[in-house]
Amino acid sequence: MSLSQRLYEGMDIGNGQRNGLITYMRTDSVRLSSEFVERARSWILSELGETFASPLERKIRKSAKKIQDAHEAIRVTDPFLTPKEIKKFLGKEEAALYDLIWKRTISSLLPAEEFIKIEYSIFAAGECFQLETKKTIFPGYKILNEADVKTNPSWEKGELFILQKVECEKNKRNRRLDIQKVL
Repeated sequence: MSLSQRLYEGMDIGNGQRNGLITYMRTDSVRLSSEFVERARSWILSELGETFASPLERKIRKSAKKIQDAHEAIRVTDPFLTPKEIKKFLGKEEAALYDLIWKRTISSLLPAEEFIKIEYSIFAAGECFQLETKKTIFPGYKILNEADVKTNPSWEKGELFILQKVECEKNKRNRRLDIQKVL
């Protein structure tokens, strides 16, 4: 909490003034102000392009009666202050927390990832081995974290498959659950 408190109270980020880097952190709200959404959308348009700019502001309702919603969601105060730019002014832990808040804030305004699911059946030695993977068509919000945007291998029918590692996983099927799906 002390890390977020320091980010909220403000730090000198090279302009000689204390700048609050995140909004009030003792909140249970998920709401973002329309002014912030517009500013974040400007960053998205300039840095990621039109395909990543969601056309409509997301309307988020209170999901529980206990939410007070007195403050906005925890978010960065300026989407243009990227983690990369601000890192040199923060300590290691503060930079990591700011990075997390910045990415979560911006990704909440980006479209979803689009992918196709690919299932492979590999027949060898009289056995059938199954593999499931996905191929990303559009990274959506995952564009902010390069580790999330992976390219999975793909194979064509009849192509030689070189086995590098085998892990056996025993799947117990819950027959009752299967029957309920049919009903």
